Amino acid sequence: MRGKASEIPAGRRQTRLHFSAHITAENGFLRRYLIFFGKFDYDAVMDFEFSTAEEPVTAPDIAVRTIYHVIGDPSYDVRTAGNKRKGYIALRTFDGEGTIDMERRPPIGLRSNSLLFFPYEKVSRYRCSGPVWEFWWFHFDTSIQIPGLCALHHVPETGTERALCYEAVDKLSSHDRFSRSGASIILSRLYSIWLGSLLSSGHKEDSAGHRIKPAIDYLSSNYGRTIRISDLSSICNMSIRRFQDLFLDHTGLTPTSYLGRIRLSAVKEYLANTYLTMKEIAERTGFCNEYYLSRCFRRQNGAPPGEFRRGRTWGESIIPNHPATVPRE
Repeated sequence: MRGKASEIPAGRRQTRLHFSAHITAENGFLRRYLIFFGKFDYDAVMDFEFSTAEEPVTAPDIAVRTIYHVIGDPSYDVRTAGNKRKGYIALRTFDGEGTIDMERRPPIGLRSNSLLFFPYEKVSRYRCSGPVWEFWWFHFDTSIQIPGLCALHHVPETGTERALCYEAVDKLSSHDRFSRSGASIILSRLYSIWLGSLLSSGHKEDSAGHRIKPAIDYLSSNYGRTIRISDLSSICNMSIRRFQDLFLDHTGLTPTSYLGRIRLSAVKEYLANTYLTMKEIAERTGFCNEYYLSRCFRRQNGAPPGEFRRGRTWGESIIPNHPATVPRE
């Protein structure tokens, strides 16, 4: 309820209130004009406005664990193999490009003004994939159902967003428990801002995703074949230029890069679960030969396929020793 009213004298418990209400409908909402006449020691007239919800909605139930801000260069590369941390991550990219790998999913390209929510335990690696990658990482617990989990969203930056992020860091670093709770309140506010943006533009994103879905399905099922951009645009019934623009906007990757990452994900599955030779794996995953496969694999993962198969470096969490990259729980 909001409005202005005369203060009721302290200690007064028995009052006689009479009111009249005139109710009109305007734009689907009820507006009520009330005039109250109260009998205390004097006659008082109170004019005020109020609003009410038929189905009240609580604020997001969010508890922040960790916040950190990273501006990484091409050397920034974090592997979290064997990560079993609980909770969720809100990964907000403000500038540059990054890539994140999650279990049983193709790598996701992160660009400026992107937002990604995902369970912490699903991530296996994240890294800078351009000249620079600036992002905010929020690790939090919640009991609410997060819409669009593990889906990449485009959310334009608001004027107050960065300031709120920095304020949340200051709150969380406080020694005072009450002040630390302010970080959760701020993240709840950011969540509401992001959700509002997603809801307002959701129909556009859903439309784009629906239009390129046939191409994504085709890539996922036929990555072992030779695939041309013209084939994919024809499947989606649009021009090559329009298809490429829409695909990049929706996935953060070009069709060629997206296909390459699907192929390399399939290579990992073959290396981990079969005894096929590198030549046989290359033939099954669409690479022209095993040498090119090995070169691509090393460029993306930082180690050759043989080393991945032997499991020499993939059972550890490798986190660069940089203050901005070490979470504080």
